[in-house]
Parts: sequence; structure tokens; C-alpha cells
Amino acid sequence: PAVAVVDAALVKCALSGTGLGASMRESVDLALRNREPMRAGLRAGTTICMVGRLLTTGLVTVAAWVVLTYIRLPYPLLLDPISDPIAPTVTCAILALIVGDTLFLPFTIAAQAMMYCFAVDMEMGYYRANPELQSFVEKTCPPKSYASGSA
Repeated sequence: PAVAVVDAALVKCALSGTGLGASMRESVDLALRNREPMRAGLRAGTTICMVGRLLTTGLVTVAAWVVLTYIRLPYPLLLDPISDPIAPTVTCAILALIVGDTLFLPFTIAAQAMMYCFAVDMEMGYYRANPELQSFVEKTCPPKSYASGSA
């Protein structure tokens, strides 16, 4: 939750032009008043990032294993035949994990920012969320009525 509060404070700084201290205080207050939507945003962002990392790492690892084990690479790409493809495959997996983490980080931040904006809308008293976000919040948050604007 601390990361979400810091991210929310940075978004608040960018949108309103206030200082970091004031934005941090307002973000902490907002997160405390709207715990469940903020938690839902964190869970969604974390899930997106983990699935993305695992998919990227798994697919690249399988592809590296297949290429290094079963496909004869031409001379400029590979000087000597590989006797044991485990070390290059593990290296590819580590690189894929780093790339996957970098690629899916914006989606994580977007999910957290979306929940922050949802909580701000509730605080301001109007409800502009699309039906998909409304459905997501109703499924993942306790029965507190966010649709009525009473946050």
C-alpha cells in the first residue's frame, strides 16, 4: 500500500501542481478513506504484472530451449555446437524476466492510477466510471455503495 500512496502522491503532484508533502498527506488520507478500491487496484496491478512476467519468461525460455536443442543454427550465429543448452536457456530466462517486468510495469501503474482516480471521483461526489470498472469494484470490494457517490 505504501507504493500506491507514493504513486498517488506523484499523480496528484502532476495533476494539481501542489508540493510533494501536501500531495502525500492527501494521498494517505484518500487511501485510508478508500481502502478497498485501493487494495483492488493493487491486486489487479500485481496480478497483471505477475502474469505478464510469467508468460514472457515461460515463452522465451521454451523458445530458447527449442532453438538451442533442436534447431541447427548457422555459422555466424553459433561458432561451435552447444553441448549443454541449460546455461544459455537460463540466461535467456533471466533476460526475459527483466524484459517482461519492464514491459508490464506500465500496466501495473495504470491499474493503480485507475483506482486512485476512481477514489478521487468518489471523494468529489460524482461517478464517471465506465460499467466495466463499476462491475470490477462491486465484485472485489465490500458491499459499500460506491455507485451512489457516498465514499
